[in-house]
Amino acid sequence: MKYVNEFEGYTKVSPQIKKVNFTENKIEVHLKDGRVLLSDLKLFPSIKKLSLEKRKKYMILDDGLGLDILECDEIYHVRDFIGWPD
Repeated sequence: MKYVNEFEGYTKVSPQIKKVNFTENKIEVHLKDGRVLLSDLKLFPSIKKLSLEKRKKYMILDDGLGLDILECDEIYHVRDFIGWPD
């Protein structure tokens, strides 16, 4: 049996935001590595209270590591959508 010292999956990939889409109750975070994270906006009440048009006004920060929704007082890190512990 041959053992490989490499782990499968995304172990060597730093998640970076490529684009974001919204529906009435969901946020889709598209990552540069091809993954798409779908989250319920009930976990992001500051975004949920905004209209769909205001949600669409965002900037991706730090080469994909952060998200600034301009009409919101919060800045979100990619780990906020993945569930990465501090």
